[in-house]
Amino acid sequence: MNRKILFKFSFLILFSFLVCGCWGVDGNFKKTRNEVFKALSSEDIKKEFEYSFGGFEIYLASKAASLSDRSFDLEMLLDKISEVQVGVYNVEGVGILTSEVFNPFEERMKNKGWTRLLKIYDHNEKSFVYVNIEDAERIRDVFVLSFETNQLVMVEVHGNLDKIVEQVIKKRGI
Repeated sequence: MNRKILFKFSFLILFSFLVCGCWGVDGNFKKTRNEVFKALSSEDIKKEFEYSFGGFEIYLASKAASLSDRSFDLEMLLDKISEVQVGVYNVEGVGILTSEVFNPFEERMKNKGWTRLLKIYDHNEKSFVYVNIEDAERIRDVFVLSFETNQLVMVEVHGNLDKIVEQVIKKRGI
């Protein structure tokens, strides 16, 4: 009888982790995060949340999207994504950020094979968008970093992202 209870308890714990998406981010995401923290040189950085959503969580989101009657095929888009990692952090005590502050971060991204698509520098906002391109036809990863008024957001998306771009262009005529 105790084995049944132990099995049910183990299954419940495993299932709750799968549903909640409470898996930690991977080592590469952490290294990039730490590089950004070092560049910001703040003494007070607090993690709001940091999660990695894998296949099961994306599958559940896809099924929830299929219930929607929207014309845009969100279910198809989610089907092309294999993993999403998200980190949101509160950062206090950061002075004025010049464009040079993020140079070590940008160098790290370049060395890892990422290509910067977008860089926005305003006095209150710093944003970067990078893509990791497998070949001329395939975008496999997107990384977004946004820092605005003491909040840092980092998002990394893995999957068959060129198909998403193709579908957006077809559906939206962009």
